[in-house]
Amino acid sequence: MIHINKLKVNKLENVYVYTELISGFFNNVSVIDDEELILIDTFKTRELMEELMENISDTFNRSVSKIIYTHWHIDHTLGSHFISNASIISTNYTNKYLEKFISNDLERLVNRGIIENGAKPKLSDVEFEEIYNIELFKGKKLVIKHLPGHTYDSLVVFYEDILIVGDTLLGNEVDVFKPPVIPPDAPLSKEEHLETAIEFINNSNVVHIITGHGYMLPKIELIQSNLNRLKNII
Repeated sequence: MIHINKLKVNKLENVYVYTELISGFFNNVSVIDDEELILIDTFKTRELMEELMENISDTFNRSVSKIIYTHWHIDHTLGSHFISNASIISTNYTNKYLEKFISNDLERLVNRGIIENGAKPKLSDVEFEEIYNIELFKGKKLVIKHLPGHTYDSLVVFYEDILIVGDTLLGNEVDVFKPPVIPPDAPLSKEEHLETAIEFINNSNVVHIITGHGYMLPKIELIQSNLNRLKNII
């Protein structure tokens, strides 16, 4: 485990997990170092993105080629504003939510000081419906699956024995859990999607799970913790 100024870095095989330490939400951004350098989600602020990109440059000596959005929420997408020349991948629902957010809510959040003036999340240039594969080095591949849960556009990413789940599961450090989050994803986002998603993740043949917020836990403990939360909110 490595501490840098505002981020903590954990390495899990070829995956580097950067956890921010300043907001209280423990956002995670994952970097997969394989044939390409692939970023899964982004941070929200310029200062976190600058520290992330500086560390990536120092560690890997190359640039991010792809960004994968696990879902549209701005704490996972806004940092794309500070990255150049990377292709962005999402489900075919994500851009619709982002366009609605940019049109209806961005200015209000800028005026409240929540978002830096001039910053806005980039739309994805690669969209898919159910499954999207990225071929990697030595026969390995990244499998990206649409899995509604936290939001309707949510996806998960399989890499070897690692599963990156965005906010469909959360670590114990974070109290917020129930979808939808403002601005609403209704009418598509439903609690039963979250139940189905957790069951799918529980049945997946993976060893490690990386959540969108919070530190990593053993799979059984993480699943049970999230099931208990879900039971308390529905």
